[in-house]
Amino acid sequence: MSSSQEDLAPLISPSSVALVGASPKQASVGYVILENLIDRFRGTAYFVNPKYDEVEIKGRQLKFYKSISEIPGPVDVVVIAVPAQVVPQVLEEAGKKGVKAAVIISSGFAEAGNKELEDELRALGRMYGVRVLGPNCLGVYNAFNGFDTVFLPAERAGRPPAGPLALISQSGAVAASIMDWAARRNIGLSIMVNYGNKADVGDVELLRYFERDERIKVITVYVEGFKYPGEARRFLDAAREVVKKKPIIAYKAGRGAAAQRAVRSHTAALAGNYEMYRGLFRQAGIIEAANLRDMFDMAKALATQPLPRGGRVLVLTDSGGMGIQAVDELEALGLEVPELPESIRRDLRRELLPFSALGNPVDVTGSATDQHYKVVGGVAADGILRHGSGHHLDAGAGLDAKPGRILDRCQEVQEAHSCCQLRRERDGPVLHQVPRGRRDTHLPDARQGGQSPVGSLPIRKNTRRGQAMSVVDRAKAEGRTKLHEHEAFELLRRYSIPVPDYGVAKDEEEAVSLAEKIGYPVAVKVISRQIVHKTDVGGVVLGIADRGGLVAACNKIRESVKARAPYAEVEGCLIQKMVPQGIELIIGAVYDDVFGHVVAFGLGGVLTELYRDVSMRLVPIEEEDAWEMLREVKAYRLLTGYRGTPPRDLHAVVDVIVKFSRLLSENPAIREADLNPVIALEEGKGAYVVDARFLLGGD
Repeated sequence: MSSSQEDLAPLISPSSVALVGASPKQASVGYVILENLIDRFRGTAYFVNPKYDEVEIKGRQLKFYKSISEIPGPVDVVVIAVPAQVVPQVLEEAGKKGVKAAVIISSGFAEAGNKELEDELRALGRMYGVRVLGPNCLGVYNAFNGFDTVFLPAERAGRPPAGPLALISQSGAVAASIMDWAARRNIGLSIMVNYGNKADVGDVELLRYFERDERIKVITVYVEGFKYPGEARRFLDAAREVVKKKPIIAYKAGRGAAAQRAVRSHTAALAGNYEMYRGLFRQAGIIEAANLRDMFDMAKALATQPLPRGGRVLVLTDSGGMGIQAVDELEALGLEVPELPESIRRDLRRELLPFSALGNPVDVTGSATDQHYKVVGGVAADGILRHGSGHHLDAGAGLDAKPGRILDRCQEVQEAHSCCQLRRERDGPVLHQVPRGRRDTHLPDARQGGQSPVGSLPIRKNTRRGQAMSVVDRAKAEGRTKLHEHEAFELLRRYSIPVPDYGVAKDEEEAVSLAEKIGYPVAVKVISRQIVHKTDVGGVVLGIADRGGLVAACNKIRESVKARAPYAEVEGCLIQKMVPQGIELIIGAVYDDVFGHVVAFGLGGVLTELYRDVSMRLVPIEEEDAWEMLREVKAYRLLTGYRGTPPRDLHAVVDVIVKFSRLLSENPAIREADLNPVIALEEGKGAYVVDARFLLGGD
């Protein structure tokens, strides 16, 4: 057994339980959990409450103990449902008895502003080796052994049957709703864990546990937000390993209202909370659901059928109009609905009704029989979406002989009852509707032979960090929180990131000398630590062709900055070689306490925030991660050649992203960075960073 299973087995699959705060008072938290244990738990349960000695409940005489120390036998897990102030005492007593896990139902800790009390629980757990779930949680529901700490009675939160699904939920209320929803639809949700405040056990440990539980085929995760420094990185590392063995489907709540950080760069304005989570999910190979219903539709499909070989789908229907809608949804998900080859059409004509439509969708019409459905089910395809009004959905023997290929869809609302009945009678999923067509659900990645694309962590010998740190340290020693642009270019060059030839001039004479050395045409940019966006104050002039134009540009910048930013101290000008025309991109980064450095990629220049077409990944980023970032943005079509325009040097862009990721990994003092624009030239001609900005913070 793995270490994570050994650590959490007493918590999730205990053999013996002590409930502290057990009560004979009906409808109380202590009573509901007690009732759960005596009705369903297939192990030994002890009840602790100093107010009682022995109580008859549901026709059974139950002994109550005064304290945990009085319990005669071993205890795997203690369930604590007492006032918050008493919880540390109970936890310490459990630790002294040798209890290995605790579920703390009680509230009144960090969520109520009492962080010190929660910190005390964490410290006690570490001192005695007790794994703590909670506080402020529903705890665990385990249909396999009946361990159930959910303090809502079954009529308010149904208990689903054992099956191939597990749920990790940050929210107790959502967890209870999902349990009730699954129970009403007979969906096999074997284990639910709600961790509440996450003083100790959280997503990472639970993913590791479910990874090795062979009974669990799909892990579902409801996420509201990470909160501890480095937590997102640990989640990513764990999920990358888990998805090699079984799918993880996640739903992130709070997308539209995700907090935006009010800072002074394009990238930080884009790095909203949800975008970071979306990038993390994709980087880990997690399938993202659009809502909770989609999450369980996908989970049921993945749990009951092998993953398809590819992305080609055949739509089988008895309604042409509904079949067309299904095609729209499938294509929106990035799946292919190809025309059937003539050889297959010829075979189908011999077997189907003469007025059947034999394209894709295949419309067998409302007059079709069960045998007609079975004939089409034999067509070679990566997956078949069978859409029907309900009366042929049980025509399954021939179709179901090919597992992993069939998804059933009920057409009408009035067929909902029959669909639910079919769910109970069949192993395969029956959906009321096709999951909504959203590219960002990332569902197509689930077909990669059980292995979602996963980036590996770079392990390389560091040869440039000392040089790079000298640039950063020099700025910090001078009390600056921003690198000058020439310093930014120096930093980029030390990581072999291409930048145009450049130099710094303190006056017009030096500017002319540098331009002649670099070669016209050139650009001139103001250097001032007080100016963040140079274009906003007229601090940039491009395409200067000769000496006269250069002198005029320097004068123009000086006058413009004086008028628009009179507070700014001008320290000189950057003279930079012009790069040939190309497509402008942005590669930027922001540091987040929870996520670490997050890199953003998208369309650059002044259009960055207008279109908000970006993809994100956590550092470190390897080559496959970078290619995925490119393919995710809508602007990718522009980069591959659009309406006669030449394709861009994508290999060079990927190289910039990977090297930029390493730069960030080795320079933790960088808090924000914008490479904007990065000019992507034609294929084979490279990509150049023509403007760069780095903001610094603590190490």
